[in-house]
Amino acid sequence: MPDRIHVSSDRVDVDLLRLGPRLGPPVLLLPGLGANHRAYELRPRQSFAGFMTQAGRTPWAVDFTVSWRKERQDAAALLRALEIALAELRRSEGVAL
Repeated sequence: MPDRIHVSSDRVDVDLLRLGPRLGPPVLLLPGLGANHRAYELRPRQSFAGFMTQAGRTPWAVDFTVSWRKERQDAAALLRALEIALAELRRSEGVAL
């Protein structure tokens, strides 16, 4: 099972990154468009991703930062890429989100 799921199109790229060990059902962490997956792992003992792991969940975070390097991006293309990435996460983890 992957630690990273990458979806690329002609207009948008989106990454889903696993932030901890696989312990239980996945939980998707969605930062704002100005942030990235590191927002959930700022300090080792005060990490939201770590908190989710301790709660028995497998944290995955969306990383939009690779998207903003392409021209002609729009919200519809970004949402479509996210939809494809989530379908791949559901398939790889074998669970519904």
